Amino acid sequence: MLAFFFLVLIGSGVVTVLMAPFLWGRHGDALEVAPEAPSDLLARKEAAYSALKELEFDYRTRKLSQEDYEELRAVYRVEAAEALKAMDQGATPPRDLDALIDAEVSAWRARRATCLIS
Repeated sequence: MLAFFFLVLIGSGVVTVLMAPFLWGRHGDALEVAPEAPSDLLARKEAAYSALKELEFDYRTRKLSQEDYEELRAVYRVEAAEALKAMDQGATPPRDLDALIDAEVSAWRARRATCLIS
């Protein structure tokens, strides 16, 4: 029984070593899509709003002095305003989703072909 346990343990180690390039290789980010500018702006806006809410909570629970609160509040309000302004100015028509998918698939295939050749 103990021999069987060690054989299973060694066998699973061998399988893990052999499968490692496929599981954790350099192709792990092949299907990862780079974020677009509007989502970056949305993330900036949401981060600023979240920081303002947390700042308000910290001030009300007396974790911040009034001077620190006012200073940080001004910074986060400017950040949120800049993100909103950039979102309003950068309102672009939606891109063709099929073309975007085709471009990503082509880029992935090109990377895969160069990896298989080398």
